Amino acid sequence: MKISILQFIFGLFFALTAAAQDGVFKYDLAPCGTQPTKYNDDFLAHQPNFSRNTDTILYVPLTIHLTATDAGGGRFPVAKMLESFCQLNKDFEPSKIQFYLAGDIKFENKTAWYNHDSIIQGANMMFANNVPNTINIYFCSKAAGNCGYNLPYAGICVAKSCAGVDSHTWAHELGHGLRLPHPFLGWEGKTYSNATYAMPTPTRVTYDYTQFKDSLLTDTLIIDTTFVELVSSSNCNVAADQICDSKSDYLAFRWQCNATTKKSLQIQKDPENVDFLSDGTLFMSYSFDECQTRFTDGQTTTMRNYLRGPKANLLANQTVPDVVSTQPFLPLSPIDSVIVPFYNAVQFSWQAVPNATKYLLQVSKLQDNFNFYTEYLVSGTTKTVTDLLANKSYFWRVKPFNTHYFCAANSARGTFRTSTVSGSKDLSLEEEKIQIFPNPTPCGSPIYVGVESEMAINLTFRLFDVSGKLLLQQNENTTGAQNTFSVNSSNFEAGIYFLSIETPLERYFRKIIIVK
Repeated sequence: MKISILQFIFGLFFALTAAAQDGVFKYDLAPCGTQPTKYNDDFLAHQPNFSRNTDTILYVPLTIHLTATDAGGGRFPVAKMLESFCQLNKDFEPSKIQFYLAGDIKFENKTAWYNHDSIIQGANMMFANNVPNTINIYFCSKAAGNCGYNLPYAGICVAKSCAGVDSHTWAHELGHGLRLPHPFLGWEGKTYSNATYAMPTPTRVTYDYTQFKDSLLTDTLIIDTTFVELVSSSNCNVAADQICDSKSDYLAFRWQCNATTKKSLQIQKDPENVDFLSDGTLFMSYSFDECQTRFTDGQTTTMRNYLRGPKANLLANQTVPDVVSTQPFLPLSPIDSVIVPFYNAVQFSWQAVPNATKYLLQVSKLQDNFNFYTEYLVSGTTKTVTDLLANKSYFWRVKPFNTHYFCAANSARGTFRTSTVSGSKDLSLEEEKIQIFPNPTPCGSPIYVGVESEMAINLTFRLFDVSGKLLLQQNENTTGAQNTFSVNSSNFEAGIYFLSIETPLERYFRKIIIVK
């Protein structure tokens, strides 16, 4: 299939847009700004190991902060954050740790926070906005030059170009937040051995974690030392991250893995002159995202014991809502492909999704993708939008979610065009003046629709089953203040249906129950 120059340019544009936001490319940033820290927590040595078969799921609250410039520009879209949240919980699912949205999403507009260049600026941002008894997550343009970092005394920052369904930065930083060091602890900021990697490593390495104790110590140098982990694992309890099933790794830079084995391409030598390859599947390594798939059982044990011990306050609420339905659902209004009379307001409505408590409405001017769109957080199933333009084509969809579930699919895409001439709100109906009776309706009986209107309005009735299949359509006209119309439902079996009542401007829905 031939691709025109114009198609190629647009394809390249969108590819670059997905890879870089605000000119910040993922691989131009350092992998992680979390400083090396060795934990010698006595409680970890006396806690049970993780069991995939018997351990219960631990639910951990997150407060999400979406930063932007002073003018509100550049913010990581809520839709992308929800995709990232879905990926985060998939990454942690084998560890039986799941994260949920605690309270409302926070929108912070301050350029100094959005574009902060130093860890200290990030700490000040967190001190100013953190919500207690949750883990606070900040999405920024760049995380002080990193894909992300964790401050054990404050929170986590993730660069928005390093978040998404193909990234594990958020999982990596939350691993730090739950007490996991890098498996290459001590090698941060170093190039091990020499350029050819031909020599064995030293027995010990030193590292600096000056600014990452319980408070910011900007004028105090703190140096620690750690053993280099042997391939034999004979010193694994005291070397590197002190977790024995995260094996030897000295690669403190972003690296590619073998596509089949998921091991490093670089052969390394341990202090005993034993060759080995690093494991690229570990979220806590610096391998490329496409290599990473897991936390080890030892890492999981550490995180879970940290939650059940020092961070038990995060486990205060273990009540979990039902899963948001993954069944397809329909955008309802504006009616697909119609011209909407424009009066500076367009009402959107959609089918309710079982167990969803929030919806994200996305409205775009682009037909084939939603890379550029305006989004609106909605608690119900309708939203009136007042910032659209006349004489424009729009495309829209809705994503359902609740505090714990973010992976439900978007609705089907709807499309409409606004007119060039302002419409009249007199063509609207008042919601409370539409009545359905009887409801429930006995099988074989008609459904009656009562409509009160001072204007003559053209109406369309459409009856759908629960899958969204159109079963019936009829057109009517109001002729006076009080109007009653009969909808023939005699051929329909007992069950739940949806009746849409449509004016030239708006669409209203009623649930119909037909009983035997």
